[in-house]
Amino acid sequence: MVKKSLSKEKLIAQLKALSKSETPESIHMGAMCYSPAPPQAQKVKCESCGKIVEEYDWMNSRTGIKKEVEEIKKLGYDVKVENVCAACATKLGISEALFEGQLYSVFCFRTKDDKHYHVSESSNENEYKAVLAFLKNEPTYTDYYDATHLIKDELDVIKRMTGVSID
Repeated sequence: MVKKSLSKEKLIAQLKALSKSETPESIHMGAMCYSPAPPQAQKVKCESCGKIVEEYDWMNSRTGIKKEVEEIKKLGYDVKVENVCAACATKLGISEALFEGQLYSVFCFRTKDDKHYHVSESSNENEYKAVLAFLKNEPTYTDYYDATHLIKDELDVIKRMTGVSID
């Protein structure tokens, strides 16, 4: 069931309310794990140009990111994520310093009143979890390690990933 997405104006109002909220500070900090052995390098293809890149996906984050993006779509937002090489990420509008030989997850977000996508780069699954929780108007989210985070502490992530801000 697709829910109705909020307009950018309503998302900004939600963000303002969230930033002023008095959310309790008792947050579960998650597990303290030792670093596992590094995974084998995998050959992956740029979803735009087809270039083969050999990379390490430490926590299988691309699968998790796609899952979070699908959940955002179910809320009715026009979103997509593309895993692309540095050259294609630049063509999509990413201006940060990028390195050849690596794939980048480019997130495209648009509300119903936006004409163009807001484009950002993030290969961090937890940032997608924060965006999803914000769009669901939830005060917290649980990260990859089961630690709980306040959404009001993630306002910079929300702004970078969606273009929605209170300033």
